[in-house]
Amino acid sequence: MDASRAAISAAPLSPTQVLYAGGFSGTATIKNFSLNLDGKILRSAESFDETTGAFSPAGAMATARMGFTATELNTGKVLIAGGLDDRGDILDTAELYDPVAHKFIPVANTMGDRRMFQTATLLLSGKVLIAGGATSLSGETTNSADIYDPASNSFSPATFPMDHQRAAHTATLFTTGPAAGKVLIAGGVGGSSFFFKDSSAELYDPASQQFTLLSSFMNEPRSMQTATLLDDGNVLLAGGFSGTVAVTGGMLSSASGLISNSAETFDPSTGDFTCVGGFNTDTLRCNQSMSVARAAHTATLLATGPKPHRVLIAGGIGATDPAAHGKSLASAELFNPASGSFSATGTMSTARALHTATLLH
Repeated sequence: MDASRAAISAAPLSPTQVLYAGGFSGTATIKNFSLNLDGKILRSAESFDETTGAFSPAGAMATARMGFTATELNTGKVLIAGGLDDRGDILDTAELYDPVAHKFIPVANTMGDRRMFQTATLLLSGKVLIAGGATSLSGETTNSADIYDPASNSFSPATFPMDHQRAAHTATLFTTGPAAGKVLIAGGVGGSSFFFKDSSAELYDPASQQFTLLSSFMNEPRSMQTATLLDDGNVLLAGGFSGTVAVTGGMLSSASGLISNSAETFDPSTGDFTCVGGFNTDTLRCNQSMSVARAAHTATLLATGPKPHRVLIAGGIGATDPAAHGKSLASAELFNPASGSFSATGTMSTARALHTATLLH
């Protein structure tokens, strides 16, 4: 790539092309529970083309961003929303990337809240649900949501907020079945000055524009986990961080908890979460089922090839021991829905966390 990038979102531009914009470029170290960043946040963007195997410049955003969302719209354009800029401000602005013109254009208005590590979900209507996120560097999060309408290139506040404040959570659109069109919002952290762990989940219904808190909770709290819609209509929630984080003066000042090496599935027909490999009554958590504990990793449902219908779990921050201080991982594993089990697979050439994975066709 033209630049090193972390805390970015990738969006497909075509079956063989992917857009990468912004991100943090530099080094990050944690010492005595303090996070130190040495580098810069980028405005530049580039695209990857599988047919040539090359990266190419793709213009520059109006604002440098990391920790934002990138959503491919039905028009082929990409919505870039929120994030942290190079002045230390969390953003309420957004811009639209036009792959034909190779340029970014501003969205007509701002979101209702500043957002970083929020979720963005393309709804069946073609609109985008932007939900939650961190609103400041001192630990505040939000339960608000915005709806982006491509027809007007503008945001409007969602009619109702989420039940919980959340950041670093997941959002999964159901495309078929009893919950078709609805969005599962799960886990994350929320609070003010402290980021508290969350095991709750809620469903967003575009028809009523309401978020409904589920009566069943995940079997353990998870943030920076992955959520993957499986071919059978269930959702696989894998790994993540289970703990609390204190933020002082915009810096991580203390953290405690575990990195998870477990997974669970959500069944929209019953509304229940079920541990992969069963529940441990001694630890009151799911049994360890993944080969390595991971957070800030990627999960990709494979469509073709020798391992179709399986989920590739790659990289992240973690370790074999969930209680150990995590480090960037190069390892990867596959989840087989048919057997309900994980198995180790090939190792990446480079250890990665806060990276992206995009399925090409």
